Amino acid sequence: MYFMDGKHLDHVPAALLPSVARTEVTWRGFLLGNRPRPQPHEQHILPLAGGVPESYTHSEMPTNINRYLFRAPDISVASNDRDAFTYSKLGPFIILGFIDMPHPKQWVGTKVNVQGGTIKPRDYVLPKPFDQFIFERANSGNVTGADFGEANRENRRDI
Repeated sequence: MYFMDGKHLDHVPAALLPSVARTEVTWRGFLLGNRPRPQPHEQHILPLAGGVPESYTHSEMPTNINRYLFRAPDISVASNDRDAFTYSKLGPFIILGFIDMPHPKQWVGTKVNVQGGTIKPRDYVLPKPFDQFIFERANSGNVTGADFGEANRENRRDI
């Protein structure tokens, strides 16, 4: 897996690294058909259809939030001292993979059902700190809206 090379995990607290290793084994088994589901390492998807609603305001919302959400691909392993998840933003979707998430029930309407289902407009409830995470990603300077630079062009050839 892309993040298991070590250089993408140096910010993850040592206490969560065993969870990272267990998650990788679980997801690998699921993807290879050796496990019926990836629990307890849930996958969640958040469709971003329509962008940030005009009625939604937040004092720290970046001015480039819609550009970030719809034009800039992004991938990361996010963590603090007790939570960790993979984060992928591709077009109008955010895809999360829970590595260690003590309170998964705070994520309402986003869980991927591996037995089938549909992605459709609905009400989503996300933990409050997730707003700040998204704002930090948008403010990180990785959003250009057009060209992602020579370094990323090189990385794309390696994938």
